[in-house]
Amino acid sequence: MNTRLHFENLTNLIFAFLAFLLLLFSYGMVQINSVEKEEANCGTKNVSTEFSPELEKEIQFGSQLFKNNCGSCHAKNMKAKMTGPALADVEKRWNGNRENLRAWIRNSQAYLLTDDPYAKNLYAEYGESVMTAFPNLKDEEIDAILGYIKLVAN
Repeated sequence: MNTRLHFENLTNLIFAFLAFLLLLFSYGMVQINSVEKEEANCGTKNVSTEFSPELEKEIQFGSQLFKNNCGSCHAKNMKAKMTGPALADVEKRWNGNRENLRAWIRNSQAYLLTDDPYAKNLYAEYGESVMTAFPNLKDEEIDAILGYIKLVAN
């Protein structure tokens, strides 16, 4: 009888331990799913609930342009450095001179010939690696990307 009681207690203990492991595993999966959802959103805001339809359309346009042209070298959260610099406050770093920034985006190598000190320092900081040129981007497209960057960086 004493052995049977000991066996039942051991069985109950094993079941309790397994239930505890299952609970930990379930909690871990919830945390992993939460992180995966956050990463999938890439720090973007839900534009459908926060903006007018016109602005939402412009933000979606900027988002798509960013993904197609910038996202392979610049972090989606705009705050981390990758192959290229973090893009948060990019216009401030260019002293608000959007024309110079557009020229840099279209062809950084040609822009370096202007001897702009910020451009030269940026080029040196990234080991003189050449930024991909985007000569076909129109002003409106670059402006849409810059608007999207501001939205995500805030």
